Amino acid sequence: MRLKSSKFNIDALGMGVSFLCALHCISIPILLTFSTIGGLVWLESHFVEWIFIAASLVIAGWSLLHSYRNEHRNPLPLIIVITGFVLIAIAQQLPSNSEHFLTGIGGLIVASAHYINWKLLSRSRQTARLIAGVKKAA
Repeated sequence: MRLKSSKFNIDALGMGVSFLCALHCISIPILLTFSTIGGLVWLESHFVEWIFIAASLVIAGWSLLHSYRNEHRNPLPLIIVITGFVLIAIAQQLPSNSEHFLTGIGGLIVASAHYINWKLLSRSRQTARLIAGVKKAA
């Protein structure tokens, strides 16, 4: 079953959530260093962090697995996203300073997997349109 073309792009959502996760993880230690924004301490909570991770995981699982199974059959985005989530999981075991940096890098890796998947989908759908055009002409 193919996803119908629509204005909603799950990979764009995945890239956005993953990028926000990375931005959150990398910028929070810097922001919290400045006392004037001490009211933002809630952003460093593990609850907020796990919301970002869970949302990224659900969106990546749905988008990348569906695209792999039903569209392009290229495992590269899956390999990249697994690498990103493994890095995030490793980072969760480290002290806070290292955790933020590595989780942020993991989030950027997850976002890049969505970007690659989006490009592969575009190429796959363009090829399908070309094939359909050739079949119509024949």
